[in-house]
Amino acid sequence: MNGTVQGSGPTGAGHGSGPVPQGREEAFCTVGQFRDLGKGYDKHCGPTAITNLVLTLGGVPSGRSSDPKVRTAALQQTFLTIAGTASRWLVYWNTDFLGRIGGTSDVLVRPVLHVCLRKFGIRGYAVHGPFPMTERKMKAEIRKGSILYLMLHANKKYGNHHLLCYGTEEQEGKSVFRVADGWTARPQRLGPEELRYGFFYSVRPLS
Repeated sequence: MNGTVQGSGPTGAGHGSGPVPQGREEAFCTVGQFRDLGKGYDKHCGPTAITNLVLTLGGVPSGRSSDPKVRTAALQQTFLTIAGTASRWLVYWNTDFLGRIGGTSDVLVRPVLHVCLRKFGIRGYAVHGPFPMTERKMKAEIRKGSILYLMLHANKKYGNHHLLCYGTEEQEGKSVFRVADGWTARPQRLGPEELRYGFFYSVRPLS
């Protein structure tokens, strides 16, 4: 492990170990926070994950405000901007037709991540991938200081789902991944066996 991260995100607190910059606050926004915005949102795990990414990388300072009203407004506007961007790129489809059609496509996620980082003034990072979701490759990218954008397929717990991975921890003598799953406003820990099927992008600091 290359350091310890301690701090609270906009909707939850995370602590653990992983090679991420000291003081970087991990965000844990959930789909439930944004479901009722505007005309409503369905299957919006992708825009929620990108919102957490932008917040964690410091793109929305007011999202850390001590004033709840200011903070809530900032988080909502951030999500709406990201969801709108993803929709225009045809990456996110705000529908849940027959429980099968809608949500975030894996296709074109990379350029949308790039566009959203630039839109919020985040520099010094590049998006790499997609990579197969293997424990070895995920840990190699985390050691480079990356945040991982995961795209799960037919996962036992999450089904088809997009989420973030911030780092790794030791839990009961076992290495696990610390994720913002978009369902709960706090870190979740998943073992490698729970992340077998899918691909990921690495949002890696420029060297």
